[in-house]
Amino acid sequence: MGLDGWPRWRTLVPMRHGHADADERNLALHRLALEKLRAAPEEGVLKVLALLDRWLAMPHLKRQAPLLREWREVLRLPVQEIEARVLSEAGQELRQCSPLGVLIDPRERFAVYRRLSRR
Repeated sequence: MGLDGWPRWRTLVPMRHGHADADERNLALHRLALEKLRAAPEEGVLKVLALLDRWLAMPHLKRQAPLLREWREVLRLPVQEIEARVLSEAGQELRQCSPLGVLIDPRERFAVYRRLSRR
């Protein structure tokens, strides 16, 4: 741990800012999560559904409930269709309120950040 309480590896990744950069990071993270979902679909869907259930029970996420319910519907599709839907241009709204991050561990997440920061 660093002096600020954050893990040392977290502070080593410079972050670019702006909507285009955030969208690029978000898309890269979703590609990674979908890759993991493809590798273990049943386990991945169960993990994501459990998170959705927790989020839907949180009163402060009431405004996001329609998108969270849409995620439940999307997760009923075959993995290839989930991937197509999430990565589409129309899927950007879903990506903004996405439970798929539960499939990625912190080291994987920051590896994506590091890779994108080198561009």
